[in-house]
Amino acid sequence: MAPMRTLLALVSPLLLLIATDVAVAADAGAPAKVLGPPEVAWKDMNKDQRMKFMKAVVNPKMKVVFQTFDAQKFAKFNCATCHGKDAKDRDFEMPNPNADIHPLPDSPEGFKALMAKKADWPKRAKFMGETVEPTLFGQLLQVPIFNPKKPDPNAYGCAKCHTLKKDLKD
Repeated sequence: MAPMRTLLALVSPLLLLIATDVAVAADAGAPAKVLGPPEVAWKDMNKDQRMKFMKAVVNPKMKVVFQTFDAQKFAKFNCATCHGKDAKDRDFEMPNPNADIHPLPDSPEGFKALMAKKADWPKRAKFMGETVEPTLFGQLLQVPIFNPKKPDPNAYGCAKCHTLKKDLKD
C-alpha cells in the first residue's frame, strides 16, 4: 500500500497541474463576453464596447434579417451596408450622410408621395418599420422606438440611419 501512496503523492500534483493547464487553455479559447444591452445601456457604452457589440451581435443578426428580405441585394452585408463605404473615416457616425442608404423625405407628405411613386417603397417601408426597427432598436439596442403618434426626440426611427431631405423627388 505504501508504494501506491508514494506514486499518488508524486502523480497527484502533476495531474492537478495538467488539469489546471487544460482549464486555462479552454478558458483562453473562449470568446470574451461582449457587453451590451441589457447589461449596459446603448447610450452608456463607450466606442470600443459599441464596436464589439455591433460586430458580435448586431451585424450577424441584421445580416440574416436583411438577407431574408432580399438575398440578392444584401448578398454582401457588412458594416458598410448601413454605415457607408466611408464609415471608418466618419467614425461610424449615423445617420449616414451619403447615398449608401437612400435619403428619405423630411415630411409625411413627401414620404406618402414617394410611396405612391415608387413601386417598391411600400414593401421596403413595411420591412423597415415592422422588422428592422423592432429588431435593431427594440431587441438588440434596446432603445425606445420612434412613434409618430407620441414623438420623442430620444427615440430611434428612420432618421437614426437615413438622412432626411426636403423636397426629395426620388
